Amino acid sequence: SGNMDGLFQVEGALYVSLFARLPPTRFSDVVASIALNRPGPLESGMVEDYIQVASGKTPAHYYDDRLRPILEETFGTMVYQEQIMQVSMAMSGFSAGKADKLRKAMGKKKIDVMRQLQADWNSGAVENGYALEIAEKIWDDAEKFAKYAFNKSHSAAYAILVMRTAYLKAHYPNDFMAAVLTSYMGNTDRLIRYIASCNHNGTPVLPPDINSSRAEFTPVDEGIRFGLVGVRGVGQNVADAIIAEREENGPFSSLHDFVNRVDAKAYNRKTLEALIKGGAFDSTGYTRKQMMHFIEETPLLEGAAKRQKDRDRGQVSMFDMFADDADSGFQEDVPAPDGVEWDKRTKLAYEKEIMGIYVSEHPLAPYEGTISRLSKFTMGDLSERTKEIRNAVFVGMVSNVVVKLTKRGTKMATFTLEDTTGSCECICFKYDENAQVIQEDVIAKVKGKFEVNDRGSQIMAFELEALELREEDARPRHLELSVPSRTFDQNRSARLSRILQSYPGRDAVVLMVQQADGRRFRAELPVSVDAQSPIMKAEIRDLFEQEVMIA
Repeated sequence: SGNMDGLFQVEGALYVSLFARLPPTRFSDVVASIALNRPGPLESGMVEDYIQVASGKTPAHYYDDRLRPILEETFGTMVYQEQIMQVSMAMSGFSAGKADKLRKAMGKKKIDVMRQLQADWNSGAVENGYALEIAEKIWDDAEKFAKYAFNKSHSAAYAILVMRTAYLKAHYPNDFMAAVLTSYMGNTDRLIRYIASCNHNGTPVLPPDINSSRAEFTPVDEGIRFGLVGVRGVGQNVADAIIAEREENGPFSSLHDFVNRVDAKAYNRKTLEALIKGGAFDSTGYTRKQMMHFIEETPLLEGAAKRQKDRDRGQVSMFDMFADDADSGFQEDVPAPDGVEWDKRTKLAYEKEIMGIYVSEHPLAPYEGTISRLSKFTMGDLSERTKEIRNAVFVGMVSNVVVKLTKRGTKMATFTLEDTTGSCECICFKYDENAQVIQEDVIAKVKGKFEVNDRGSQIMAFELEALELREEDARPRHLELSVPSRTFDQNRSARLSRILQSYPGRDAVVLMVQQADGRRFRAELPVSVDAQSPIMKAEIRDLFEQEVMIA
């Protein structure tokens, strides 16, 4: 499905693209993909040639049927160093040691050694019944492939880990992605990326919860719970105290129940405020606003602290003695939930303040469909890119604004542009012209250039425009397909339907059929898909032989 985030080695966009075009059907395909997906093979065109042969568009060439067993798994292409060694042994009679000497000479471009070995290569091949022209052709190809050939044993070891992580993600998605998120605790950019991936792929990441979260990210039936130590001010010791009390005496029923049961020495007022604002008490049925009122406007904490001191001195009050007896009259008077909550923006702002990221919902989440139509790049996409984008439009929310003076005395600004998938640093030297847009929490459309250098990546912003996203803009994302009528027959219609049904999701599908006379017919198809799936898009492009526009 292209849902490869979190998998060892192959989660990058290049691998997703490669597997979309050439879906692996056997373990050796995964091994080959790791050897191929490197700058040399990609830039030389070797990968493109491999895809053409592997997909059956170009016939495979094995030089001689006797070499087929060596080259068959890579469709006649010498992908691995070991294959060059095996060919030299099978065709020219090289010993294993001599074949390894050839591998090293080709890899390190030792011309004098290669020339000496080339003579042995040709003479040995002729003695073994191979035509001289075939031996010379294979040598030329081997010399060319040697620049990019990869060690197969290394690639196979990586591929084993690819398959293990893929298996875990396919069969235990909540557990696996909880482990991935835990491994990146403290790395905000990675957390944002993987949380967005989880939410899009049916494994929602939920706010922390005092009754189900553990210290780290926790798999639960309904998704993944944010870990308690991910809340600002909640360290390992606090988390351990909460979990120990919960496991010994059952779930907490309210904030009042919590402060009376958990040792007051394990937390302070700031800790409770952080847990409340982060959503950790939501499961008790009280709103975050009401619980903050208990903290700020009632003697809740003072009373709990006094009872704790009394217990520490060995003084047990009648309250403690009879509080568990429903008829004693000594139960604490706990107000009922009033249902009054902060507005969504305030609630989410506190969430980000406490955990460094939006968890329950990103402010831009309702507008993902609209944003995807304004820009073809997400901030998560940019984090994976290694090449610049000269002129493009980027959309996101502005944060972390810093205004400085240049050496010329003019104002410039640095800021972060973020969306639901991640963030990217931006720089704008035309601050005065764009000052109204470069403000905290403004949703901006940025025209600029994406740059990558040794210091990292950034967007050079030339022009900014504030976007006023309204309620009607919060419509679902949809997949729009535009095809010429000459390519759209009954057979392709049926195959398109099967493809769309294979990638279920929440996004609508709109089909536009372009007639030869310029007329266009529009139909909303009765299916919902995952509009982000690169594999689905690749299959649709292959179906219409690339004569399709996908938006």
